[in-house]
Amino acid sequence: MAKAALSALLVAFLTAAVAEVADVVGESEVQQEARGPPPHPLTNIPPPSPYVACQAEIKDQLLERALLRAGEESTLLVKVTNNGEEPVTLAGFMGSLNAPFDFATHVMNFTGKAMDDVVEPGSELEVTYEFVPFEKLVPYEYLMAHTLFYTGPNDAVFADTVFNQTVTVEEKEPFFDWQLWSLYLMFAAAGVGVFYWAYSTAAAVLAPKKAKSAKKAKKTTAPSAAQDPSQWLQGTSAAAKKDKKK
Repeated sequence: MAKAALSALLVAFLTAAVAEVADVVGESEVQQEARGPPPHPLTNIPPPSPYVACQAEIKDQLLERALLRAGEESTLLVKVTNNGEEPVTLAGFMGSLNAPFDFATHVMNFTGKAMDDVVEPGSELEVTYEFVPFEKLVPYEYLMAHTLFYTGPNDAVFADTVFNQTVTVEEKEPFFDWQLWSLYLMFAAAGVGVFYWAYSTAAAVLAPKKAKSAKKAKKTTAPSAAQDPSQWLQGTSAAAKKDKKK
């Protein structure tokens, strides 16, 4: 009956446990309805077992920096060591986010994870708890707590809060970041502009120099020997005779 109560505790409320208690004290159905629903399992957490040690090992990159991203899954790794002489059955995880200034101010509950893993005496077992903050959760600092529930000898129920610290929730990263791409386009446009300016400036500086060098070449060009066949006769007797004939 205690295991059934523990399962109900992890899923929603301690319905089975309350029914068991009601049978013992002889409470009627009318009295049960008047009393209202049972308390949430995280409202009245059982004490931990003195023979069980639970240690959280944070391997999630975001969680290592005490960060969560709204709408994205994070993972908590927990090592459970049974130092007792009786086996321990892990029932599951539950977690919540609360206001950092007042733990009693509840923000949200994470989806619980039901388990049925047995840790034998003198052995260790590593288990994981995957949880996702609300996608529309307001980015802010919250106090986050995760609790592992388990049973020991005689179906005694125990719990150990394996994580309890302040975390910062960030907005979910968009699939397409318009701001980032706009920045890339701005840098690309600036690069094209600089290249065009440098090219135009270089073309404007080099063009007049080419024109001047072409004009100088035309002015200094003189008739060559091939153009005037008699040029090589200058200074000889043949050139003198030719001049007399003229």
